[in-house]
Amino acid sequence: MKQKLIKRLLIFISVFLFNSHAMADEIKSIGVPHIQNYSKSAYLSGNQNWSISKDKNGIMYFGNAEGLLTYDGKYWQQYEMPNRSAICWQFYE
Repeated sequence: MKQKLIKRLLIFISVFLFNSHAMADEIKSIGVPHIQNYSKSAYLSGNQNWSISKDKNGIMYFGNAEGLLTYDGKYWQQYEMPNRSAICWQFYE
């Protein structure tokens, strides 16, 4: 009788620990933003990005050491400035 009680208790504890571990794994991703890093070879421009902005269509704009970069989620486009200067800007909301 005592062995049955111990077995049931061990099964209950192991099931409880397994379930709490599974729930904890799911919580790790809540509230964590997706971050994607791109190497300089991906966007083929300068290695310094000074500012970032996003328009209402989701296109990303980067003030880069070699001009303006845009990214639409698939393609990078570089726009060089006439005097080949870097683009730096600030937005205040």
